[in-house]
Amino acid sequence: VILGIRVPSHQEEAGLDLRKYLWLLSKHRWLILGSAGLFLCIGMAVTFLTTPIYRASTTLQINRDTPNVTNVQTVDPVESSSQDAEFYQTQYELLKSRSLAERVVSTLALQDDPAFLGSAAPSPWARLKGMAFGSPAAPTSAADDLATRQKSAADRVLANLSVDPVRSSSIVTLSYDNPDRQLAQKI
Repeated sequence: VILGIRVPSHQEEAGLDLRKYLWLLSKHRWLILGSAGLFLCIGMAVTFLTTPIYRASTTLQINRDTPNVTNVQTVDPVESSSQDAEFYQTQYELLKSRSLAERVVSTLALQDDPAFLGSAAPSPWARLKGMAFGSPAAPTSAADDLATRQKSAADRVLANLSVDPVRSSSIVTLSYDNPDRQLAQKI
């Protein structure tokens, strides 16, 4: 001890004092076990309450009907990489277009599927809100209601669709995500 300050000996500096760490672990064992148990329960609850999302994917090859134009000097087909890039970008945008989504909706009659539109059964909160504030006004006509449902269904198709081109190829992967695996596969 020098001037009231304890100087550690060479033996105390050289090694770890495992007894000290074991004593700390045993002293706080209930706090450590309780925290681990709490986080385990929270993790299990989140896992079991999370809705699974299924992904249905397909692969397409986009072929370009090119005219048979040859270079007279080398007898190789003449291709322009900038025109190819524009062509493929156009095809990708057509796959993500609203008109294609609306055709999918009308072909599969998704505008009439309450499970797809998310209105299968109102939640208890929505029913309570409806009782307290009244139900929403009825649509003015069946045509307006149908158009609204078609637009909503097309928006949902576009929101869950992904178009991923495979680099340096004419291959495109289309994927659709949905909690219902059969519906994801149909779309």
